[in-house]
Amino acid sequence: MRLTICIILLLIVSVLQGKSNDPGPKFTVIKESKGVTLSSRWRTTSSNSKTRELKAEFYVSANPEVVLALIKNAGMAKNWMKNLSEYSIVKLESENSWYAYIQYNIPWPLNNQDCIIRYNYIRSKDGKNYELNLQGYPSYLPRREGVERISHMVGSWKLSKGSGSDCRVEYTVYSEQKPVFPRWATDPLIQKNLIDTMASMRELSEEMMNK
Repeated sequence: MRLTICIILLLIVSVLQGKSNDPGPKFTVIKESKGVTLSSRWRTTSSNSKTRELKAEFYVSANPEVVLALIKNAGMAKNWMKNLSEYSIVKLESENSWYAYIQYNIPWPLNNQDCIIRYNYIRSKDGKNYELNLQGYPSYLPRREGVERISHMVGSWKLSKGSGSDCRVEYTVYSEQKPVFPRWATDPLIQKNLIDTMASMRELSEEMMNK
């Protein structure tokens, strides 16, 4: 049972595929906890199947620049990204574009999983909002022995300045990678880990804001 739970450590970055008769574009709220709202919707994949996209939303008492700095800080990644084994910036293209290597820790006898993500952000003309897009590049680095490469991942961060020093954070992610386990077994674990990750991000962002 423990191994079944640990397999779900693609958790933060991988969203399970499935079948659906309603691929509507609107997100539906599925859970609220620790000040984080989780929603989902169905998307049509490149192979014309359906995959589920997740969205996490929360407010943080910090400005968007502080949240963005935390996302970019490789040294702080393990403090808020759950089940993380390794995170490093492998190429810095510019101030607003970089490649990161991410590996998730999955206990023996299962293999760890990794991915290479390109991050690219734009700032709104009024300077209040940021949109940070992320896309997987599985062939960017050679595969590591004993580590399974996540084949597909797309997502984004949206950071919107509110009143005072508040910031609204929206994180979305989906994957076209084929699922290994049924949704009924994995959904509770995926949801818990995503909520815990976002709650940790909020806590650290507020600490950085108050320094």
